[in-house]
Amino acid sequence: MRPAIFSKILMLTIFISVFSLSVTAQFANDSGTFDVSDSYIWMIEHCEGGNCADNIMATSFYAMAMKMSGHSDSYGSQAVNYIISKEDGSLNCFPNNNCNVRDTAFAVWTLSNYGLSSNEPQEYIRNLLKVGLKDNWWLEVITNAENKTCKIGYPSNGDLEESIIKVDQGKFPECNAGQPETYFDLNSCVPNQANLINNNPSIELTIDCSAIGPGTIIAIIYNSGSSYFVTSEATTSKYVTQIENACHPDFKDNPCNKDTSLWANWILYKQQSDILTNLWLLNNYDPLNVLDTSLLYLSTKDQKKKEKYLEDLKNLQKLDGSFNKDNFETAIAVLALQASASSQELADAIAYLKKSRNSDGFWSSGKYSDIKTTAAVLHSAFAGA
Repeated sequence: MRPAIFSKILMLTIFISVFSLSVTAQFANDSGTFDVSDSYIWMIEHCEGGNCADNIMATSFYAMAMKMSGHSDSYGSQAVNYIISKEDGSLNCFPNNNCNVRDTAFAVWTLSNYGLSSNEPQEYIRNLLKVGLKDNWWLEVITNAENKTCKIGYPSNGDLEESIIKVDQGKFPECNAGQPETYFDLNSCVPNQANLINNNPSIELTIDCSAIGPGTIIAIIYNSGSSYFVTSEATTSKYVTQIENACHPDFKDNPCNKDTSLWANWILYKQQSDILTNLWLLNNYDPLNVLDTSLLYLSTKDQKKKEKYLEDLKNLQKLDGSFNKDNFETAIAVLALQASASSQELADAIAYLKKSRNSDGFWSSGKYSDIKTTAAVLHSAFAGA
């Protein structure tokens, strides 16, 4: 027997004995225990050397499942090393032969959770942001003060450019959005900066109304048709805010992509990044789509919106506990249900996953590969996620 083969068999034997003792007991229920060791063995055999079918997303779920099950130093590290090997060193993106935002985001997720720097890949993602919301962007300054001024600061060629605007009892006498006069049009009224917002995704603005004084309310409003969104608001004389007009493409120079934006937004939210696309997603998500509602729930701070996404998600659960009778979609829904502490819905979803596993230990999906689906299920439902 060749040494490499013997070594692999020995590692699998050790994994079976250790993993079975440490994990199986976690999934005891009234009908007995659910042994997940066969599923992990199946994944190890199909992710040889940490490479899960040359797929960054699948390998990331695999690496996270291994980390959460206590095997980050062995199989998890192999997966991380594989992901690192797929980086384009000049562009800091993934994979090196086909760089795209989604895979780069998954690489960010894995690297950061294994204690490695992901700053440069995050910057790659930032540089590919697109402007997805190009309707009306307005500034509102609520004050009773007469004949005052505010400064609008914005980045320009590495510096902070400032424009002074007049404010009179909350109205903008020199330039405004028309009706009402209390809205300052950030695309047409900033001097020498036509389409300031429409040309700059996630631009950071500094609104300085120190000349007015304390008690001033500063707000940014997005308007599309009959819909109005107060995207940010503060009672302060100086306010630094980021305009939520961005979305993610799948590849460089491509238009906004909803699926890529959902995955990247979820991962970057977990990293506490300021690269967020929630407002664009709010205007483009499908409340009847399991992945849309799950990922938006997981990446939203606003409690009212979270409740709406969660209610949408619960309404999509089938009587058998599944979501569309699809194991991958059910696995992602499980992540949202865990975060929401929805105990009954979560128990039903996990019970479905226990019953839907293939006899060889893997899970299938009608839309995703067996490897990607099994890795996602292990990470979400059977690794303490």
